[in-house]
Amino acid sequence: MPNKDTVWELVDILSVGTEANEADKTLTVNAPLPAETGGAGRLRAPEVISKSSTMPHDPSQSVEASHLNDLCSMEPLHEAALVDGLHRRYKKDLIYTNIGNSVLVSINPCKQVPELYSTVEPYLSSNVAAADGQNEPTPHVFTIADQALNQLAQSQRHSNKHNLHNQSILVSGESGAGKTEASKYILHFLVEADRLAQVAIDQKKNLNSAFAALTTSTKRGPAKNSMAALLPSSTTIFEAFSHAKTLHNNNSSRFGKYMRLQYSAENRLISAYTETFLLEKSRLISIGTNERNFHVFYALLNAANGLNGAAANAQLKSDLHLAPPEQFRILCDSNNHVTPFATPTAGTAPGTAGEYSLDAIAAALTAVGVSAEELSEIWSVLAVVLHLGNIQCQSVATDGPEVDENYQQVDLISPSISLSELTFLLGVSSLTFEARVLTQRVQVGNRDSIHIKQLNAHDVSHNIHALIKFIYSSLTSYLLKKINYAMCHTPAAGAAATPTVVTRFIGLLDIFGFEILETNSFEQLCINYTNECMQKLFYQQLFDREQALYAAEGLTWTPIQYTSNQPVIELISRKPTGLLYITEEMCLLNRGQRDEDALLAAFNTTHGGNSGTSAGAGGSASVYERPRFGTKNLFLVHHFAGSVTYSVTSWLDKNNDALQEDLLSLLMCSNNSFIQNAIVAVGMRTSDGENNITSGAEGQLGYVKEISEERLVAGVVEARAGQAQAGEEMSEEDSSAATAAYVNNAVAMRKARTASRRASLTVGSPGAGVESPAAIKKLASTMTVSYQFRNQLEVLLLSLQGTQPQYVMCFKPNATKQSDKLDRRCVLNQLKYAGAMQVA
Repeated sequence: MPNKDTVWELVDILSVGTEANEADKTLTVNAPLPAETGGAGRLRAPEVISKSSTMPHDPSQSVEASHLNDLCSMEPLHEAALVDGLHRRYKKDLIYTNIGNSVLVSINPCKQVPELYSTVEPYLSSNVAAADGQNEPTPHVFTIADQALNQLAQSQRHSNKHNLHNQSILVSGESGAGKTEASKYILHFLVEADRLAQVAIDQKKNLNSAFAALTTSTKRGPAKNSMAALLPSSTTIFEAFSHAKTLHNNNSSRFGKYMRLQYSAENRLISAYTETFLLEKSRLISIGTNERNFHVFYALLNAANGLNGAAANAQLKSDLHLAPPEQFRILCDSNNHVTPFATPTAGTAPGTAGEYSLDAIAAALTAVGVSAEELSEIWSVLAVVLHLGNIQCQSVATDGPEVDENYQQVDLISPSISLSELTFLLGVSSLTFEARVLTQRVQVGNRDSIHIKQLNAHDVSHNIHALIKFIYSSLTSYLLKKINYAMCHTPAAGAAATPTVVTRFIGLLDIFGFEILETNSFEQLCINYTNECMQKLFYQQLFDREQALYAAEGLTWTPIQYTSNQPVIELISRKPTGLLYITEEMCLLNRGQRDEDALLAAFNTTHGGNSGTSAGAGGSASVYERPRFGTKNLFLVHHFAGSVTYSVTSWLDKNNDALQEDLLSLLMCSNNSFIQNAIVAVGMRTSDGENNITSGAEGQLGYVKEISEERLVAGVVEARAGQAQAGEEMSEEDSSAATAAYVNNAVAMRKARTASRRASLTVGSPGAGVESPAAIKKLASTMTVSYQFRNQLEVLLLSLQGTQPQYVMCFKPNATKQSDKLDRRCVLNQLKYAGAMQVA
């Protein structure tokens, strides 16, 4: 029967009511008092309840917890039995439980469980098959990994139309549920299983005794630059640069990650390739109360200042002007406080034992091929991001030009570094930096004349934020390229310069879980849309594909009923009425004028109207709703996992996360080769329509002064390498020459880009030169986060659809990260969000 504290409780039926109508039937029941309140062995007073509010109990639901390896063994399986079974197993540190053959439930123990991951051998298929009395697979992430590995090998031997070669393991769950650790152990198993397979091969070879003794040792360490050595290094890098402490998780991944472990025709692990998406760049601008920024910033400052046990590096501190963390704004939360990292305790969850040291990060970077010179440049780029975050945009009172009473002069002030010192690190002159950040060039129509727009403090701040996000995200993309190159050029893959030949792969997806926060915005819609797509894929692969197989083999079965989430998917992504498409349209039509009111009006007109009562496009009114009681800037989406209220505040700014050309030109003129090659080149990389650059005409606020290219002020000069030291002023003659060169080059580049884009988007006969409005609109939309995100997700889904999946559903036991405590309501909500109820 229902219980407000434990959700459900087991009771004894004393008598059944005599009501004639089954719907009105009552039960008189006895329930035990809670043991923790001193009620062990005692019963509450009998009470009368409605039979319709209860769920039936069966002896199969009370089987000993250690024998309840598969929840599907309980009959009937409803939410009361499901939660109770998981709770009883959790009390015995049995954190893994199967739901059928392809789904594993994992509940974070928030502590180290002894011997849980000590060895992989018992979970290998050959050993499991030989074990006496082994009737069902032992629930464990190692078992899931072994199943994927075994099915990969079987598909090679017994290929047919229902046997997909490639495998995938999808790890999902909320922040703090243990996804990162589950993924680590899956990787560990696959690498160790491959090593043991090689040992077995070596044992069969006719080798001399000395060499055989060396190669057949199951305790030998991984070879330098082998997969076994590189995978832990890549994990360290990903966590240092893309993980952060959040309210619910000390080591929360702030991006999605899909790693393909690539195998040869002989089933040997020969390489790995990783794709990432949706890095939480907004964290670089501000963080919530009791949260931290990406781990690497604190490691850098700890090393420079000798904090938290790190040896002080005076040279690093002096060269990069590094103060303690509390003196950098982007490391302080909303209360201007630097949140400490969790103190290691006996109950600390795996992966949270302490902060990363800069030495550990440097060692990992070195392992994937980063040189000592590049390491120094990486620390310098991180320092630039920190110092940019400290810049304050201060409006200065001035009479200004008479043509615009709103003209503002803006000064750039930083408490941590002078402007010349900052721009020296960036490799540009302070004059160039000010010109690019404080003003914006605008070319009107097809004319060659350029307008210089003086920006106000708000727009200048926006420019600096855009620089921060572009520089940091480009750095992480550069590191990803280094990791992927190293992983595809291991000794197992052949010669160092020869790319790996891959026949099949096991994909490992670490995806962010469904989110309902206090304030939900554009990021949450993207995350929750991803989960909607994964849920649909889940249904297709587990239900539709299985039932198609039954039909093909002539089997009789009871069709599995589930509620399709297609209406929600269409609400968000259907062309042209989906929320993401409308968002892109508004970004295109309102460049520089972020009109969230118009955006919400478009959402409501298309999908909801009046509080969800009017018909929406494609039947979306059933899943889209305007919140009642006159709430402003909000709309409601009924997701498969629950209803979420979204705020459109700053929605368009978050979607238009791009770098305008003036800021890109600032980085392009840097005399720092690392910034040129690792930041600009990677940041400008385009694939499948992805583009991080916005039009120079972006933004219509501020003072615009018309000026020809010959009269451009000396403040726009480029401090090219060899002409002047970064941070130094050039002579007037040199300034004029450099300015003219810059303008001519910029105009030529713009014309070339425009011609190239027009050619690629032209409709009609070749050379006709007729531009399609839809094509132009598509060009602009490629500059938005939503466009890039949709394309990335589409490619990911296509890859996953061609695989045979295994699922690891990770759950938090409670909201406070306590060990040995399971909050049933907390777990039940996550089970519903994950769709586990339908699977069971």
